Amino acid sequence: MEAFPARWWTSIRIANLGRALRVAPPMRTAIPLDELIRAIWRANGGSREELLRTVGALEGLRVVANDAGLFGRTPAGEILSRALASGDMRPLGLALLESGLFHEQGRVLFEVSRRTGVGDLECPAKAARKGAAQLLAVLELWPDVQTAPIVLLPAALVVQLDAMLAVAVPSRVSAWAALRKQLGDRAELFTYLRERSRPGIEPSRIAWVSRDSDTLGWDVEDRSATTYRRIQVKGSREVETPFYPSENEFYRAREYGVTSEAQVRGRIHVSADGPSKT
Repeated sequence: MEAFPARWWTSIRIANLGRALRVAPPMRTAIPLDELIRAIWRANGGSREELLRTVGALEGLRVVANDAGLFGRTPAGEILSRALASGDMRPLGLALLESGLFHEQGRVLFEVSRRTGVGDLECPAKAARKGAAQLLAVLELWPDVQTAPIVLLPAALVVQLDAMLAVAVPSRVSAWAALRKQLGDRAELFTYLRERSRPGIEPSRIAWVSRDSDTLGWDVEDRSATTYRRIQVKGSREVETPFYPSENEFYRAREYGVTSEAQVRGRIHVSADGPSKT
């Protein structure tokens, strides 16, 4: 789904995607691409380029498949199409969320929001639309989501969004560098989630800042007090994990003194299924 960045998913395109899936046939009566394009054009209109991208998006979500040049709905697409036919748009939204496309926008949304006493998530609509506009377009598929004058998400949906933060982002680097990044990301994620779950802490006040820039000299920021805590995180597969700060980290720690701290996460295991911490 790399060809479909989060900013591509406008409300109109999401609606078009749902209609396109409904006009696609089941695999048992699959049709050539040009026939599928014509069917989608009758439902949505638009240029051929846009129609081809819609088909590509359906394939990327694995709800439409190409079998030797014939296109039709997959079993997952059949289930989703029936839900759309009944007026339930939530499965489409869930498929988009589970794709990982909105990982970064989900993190931004959490950082500008606060949890209510019942676990709902709320934030000013302006802040949410500035950093997570396309994610909001997906969330609007849930009828109990409010997006104006404030954004308010129900607790059950918040749990699903929170899980998005653990989605790994693929990296086209060497195996050694990819492993090192996996270990670092996993260690930072563990610290980030632990800090968010501390009693009395407002989760939105904990920021995973290294996701935006790795030049700060720290990885996680606790903004729950007037003086921020700046946390450097290191990860390793070993039980005994030495801490070797970079030159930038060293000078930043010296600059910020007692408000800077280091956390080391050891025994992180990376397998074909991804990293885990024991």
